[in-house]
Amino acid sequence: MKKTSHPLPPLRKREELPPPDERELPFGKIIKMYKNGDKFFPSKGILVNENLVKTWELFLDEVQTKLKFDRPVRNIYTPEGGTEVYSFEQLLDDHAYVASSGKFEPFR
Repeated sequence: MKKTSHPLPPLRKREELPPPDERELPFGKIIKMYKNGDKFFPSKGILVNENLVKTWELFLDEVQTKLKFDRPVRNIYTPEGGTEVYSFEQLLDDHAYVASSGKFEPFR
């Protein structure tokens, strides 16, 4: 009797992945976001990655969804002083920000 070869190719061993700190991971910033004027709302962590969200307006839509705003988010402010943030470059990793659909209201 003649031996036939197996129809599937042999399994290869998985290549081991390098540790996470040595892999090329997409760059992103993680920020804490608060709702404007709501001192009882806990902060939400939001990943800011320009490769995933291409425009500032789409980022504001994402913030609206994550914070469950009933109105559109129009502005992002710093909690100290209420300085308005206009772009991804102004957002700093591991900092807090306030999302607003109107004027900035400081925490009391």
